[in-house]
Amino acid sequence: MARIPASGRSGKIVVQSGCRRHQEVGTIKRHCFRGAALAFVILCALAPGKAFCAGDPWYRDVSGHWAYSYIRILWEESVTDGYIPSHNENTAYYMPDSEATRAQLATLLCKVFALPPCYPKSPSYPDVPKSYQLFWNKPGWPWIEGALQGGITFVPGGQRFYPSSYITREDAVELLIRSLDLADYALSLAGNEVSEILARFYDRGSISQARRNSMACAVRLGIIQGYEDGSVRPRACMSRAEAATVVARSCLIRMSADRPCFSPDGDGIDESVTFALTYLRNRGISVWQAAVQDSAGRPLYVFNPGEQPGVPPPALSWGGADSSGRLMPSGQYYYQAWVKDRANRQFFSVRRPLVLERHILDAWLSPCICRDGDVFTFGARTQHGALSVTAFFPDRPRSLIPVTPYTEWTLSLTMSPFLSLGTHNIVLKATFADARREVSLPLTRVEDIWLSPSVVPNPATWGQQLALRCDAAAAVTSAEATIFGSTAVLSRTGGSRWQGSATVPWGLAPGYYPVAFTVRTAASAAQQTVSLQVKGPDVGSLTYFLSK
Repeated sequence: MARIPASGRSGKIVVQSGCRRHQEVGTIKRHCFRGAALAFVILCALAPGKAFCAGDPWYRDVSGHWAYSYIRILWEESVTDGYIPSHNENTAYYMPDSEATRAQLATLLCKVFALPPCYPKSPSYPDVPKSYQLFWNKPGWPWIEGALQGGITFVPGGQRFYPSSYITREDAVELLIRSLDLADYALSLAGNEVSEILARFYDRGSISQARRNSMACAVRLGIIQGYEDGSVRPRACMSRAEAATVVARSCLIRMSADRPCFSPDGDGIDESVTFALTYLRNRGISVWQAAVQDSAGRPLYVFNPGEQPGVPPPALSWGGADSSGRLMPSGQYYYQAWVKDRANRQFFSVRRPLVLERHILDAWLSPCICRDGDVFTFGARTQHGALSVTAFFPDRPRSLIPVTPYTEWTLSLTMSPFLSLGTHNIVLKATFADARREVSLPLTRVEDIWLSPSVVPNPATWGQQLALRCDAAAAVTSAEATIFGSTAVLSRTGGSRWQGSATVPWGLAPGYYPVAFTVRTAASAAQQTVSLQVKGPDVGSLTYFLSK
């Protein structure tokens, strides 16, 4: 806890009590300065009086107390609950040196964070009936239900809450961490980090295992500092003055991000972070400031240059650059706000973490136009450790294979009819631990229509039978050849081969003649021409016949 000075005893009422973990009825002992004491017990079963209203009269036992200013701040916000005797409702006592109970601190936090009271049909805790009161005529049940509903209590519904037991410092820290919405961050601290943070306290071994993360979180963020003797005293009871001090210091001004991590990397997703600022309205704020800091607490970006007077705006936005406009690298940063009131007293918000991650996916494809049988390859490079990269085809998704874990990826495929003809935008999606990124790459499958024709024999002479042959793509459904002004239809002879025939006419003048082969698929056609050489007959091969 922040170091607490020894309490003064200048008031007329001093409350002393032991730290009993499961005490169900609080005993208040009144002392005068000469030591005479009169003990009395406040019972929850006292008959109800006038309905409780939000504001207590000012407390008669706080003047001169070391925690006066903090109690006064919370009292001015009408969030404190003190003891008001039934016989004099214009007199109130805060009892600052009395140990705070679990119910009292839960109620205080519920009110400070503006969580509404709840009134379920049945009590959520078996030991907190609807009639439960903090003090005489001070209802506690609806506020404890509100704390449960608001997610700031650490006792699940159905279990015993022990509302009148005095709260230990480690349990108080747990409540505060939950109230400040830092529970997830506290749980994210690794075991070695927790041990390193708590190593400064010689009594660290007294911290309950279930409270080590929240205690380490509170120390790291400056919510608590420990005592001058090097202790943190986790099992000691917290006084009502200490509770008011810790709550006031942590909650006078609050700054919270709309997301714990953002990614200003130019892809239009999570490009900036928005901070909400809330503060206790009765403080008479004269000036404010908010900043993004590095791990050492040095400001990198300030939101109110020159510290212009006025109250904080309800929200601020940051795009990941420092005050000079230079984009900040990936990493963990912190943000904090502070205000000054009219008395020039300065109050800081809790310093909270923020992660800047540039989730980047670069991808490429080669080649981008393919025929059946062609091999094409996707490549991708990711920044900030992607868990997977997936290419989404019309038939099904296919995962890219990591070449370098978390950063480089590849996928090679052979084009085939699994992709229809035409151009497709193939979406590649990279999955990060807490983000998604995607790019789209065009891939075109052109029809597999090819042919390889030939004429045999070539050259040829008059009267020779010609074999018209054509090897063609499997998608070809028909083939023909135009030769000597006529069209010969080719027939499939097996597999991808087509064949037909023609005869060289007698008397054809020697020379070169085109033979145009055409193949067709269901969608298109292709043509290729072969040059056929025709020779005149060899005179020696001619046979002459005499006739009458």
